[in-house]
Amino acid sequence: VLDSLYRIAKAVVIPLSLGTGASLKTIEAMAYGKAVIGSSIAFRGYPVASGTNCIVEDDFSTYNEILRSLFSSEKKLNALEKDAKIFAESYSYQNVYKKYGEFIES
Repeated sequence: VLDSLYRIAKAVVIPLSLGTGASLKTIEAMAYGKAVIGSSIAFRGYPVASGTNCIVEDDFSTYNEILRSLFSSEKKLNALEKDAKIFAESYSYQNVYKKYGEFIES
């Protein structure tokens, strides 16, 4: 079911106001190649670049305008989606454990 929802979503909004630790839901949405708009808490622990691989915004009242702007520019939306996916790939278990595997094999 979740996979189907990601496939039909144009963007993912994560307006967290509280929380601790890194948010796996954020990386998951980015891994699906979705434009992710969220609060700084949604991206905590990740070295993201707002405007490049996501949009970090703590003023929730601006989310409607951000989404309108993204949906009116397919080029901007596609670039954000592509960079989000590239960013998330560095957190895939294959990439994370690759360095570990190289370390124990040496």
